[in-house]
Amino acid sequence: FPVTIAIEFIMDSGHGDGFCIGNIIKYAQRYGKKDGYNRKDLLKVLHYGIMALHNHDMTRGNRNETFK
Repeated sequence: FPVTIAIEFIMDSGHGDGFCIGNIIKYAQRYGKKDGYNRKDLLKVLHYGIMALHNHDMTRGNRNETFK
């Protein structure tokens, strides 16, 4: 049997936006509190932000959008 990664199941079931945004908020609020000013928390904010952007591009198709 193939191994299903939990995040793939979450994304495929349409809950990716909420999952990613929730984790971005969680780690952003945790930074500076739990374990002090922890670099890992900032990396997790970026990680989930990139995942949210990927999910956005795959479901909404705005891959060519740039900063203005």
